[in-house]
Amino acid sequence: MQKFDNDQRRRFRRLQLRLALRREKMFSKFGVFGYQIAIHLRDAYDDERKRGMNISSISNVLGISRRTLKRHLDKMEQLDWIEIERRKNESLIKLTPKAIEVLDPWGHENLAMTWSALQLLGEPNG
Repeated sequence: MQKFDNDQRRRFRRLQLRLALRREKMFSKFGVFGYQIAIHLRDAYDDERKRGMNISSISNVLGISRRTLKRHLDKMEQLDWIEIERRKNESLIKLTPKAIEVLDPWGHENLAMTWSALQLLGEPNG
């Protein structure tokens, strides 16, 4: 089993905390599941076809009730982060261009920070 020394663990925890605080600051207005909803919708979004997800799929993936999800979606719609295409059987949820503009660079920045963290940690001891 690989072991990291205490200094390496401390530096990694500080970096994780910094990422968590940024995420909380950016997505706190959406509620507890706002960040997770946005990330799942971004994963489902296809730049050419602009696909979305339906409420049942998001609810199942996150393990939350449809009622709870709808409350979060209503707030995200009011803030112009999602579009809800209401259909006869099931509504389709899509990200707006505004949301994608914020999510893409933010996601790339987090990947870069994670890579920096791994480089900072270096090789485990032992």
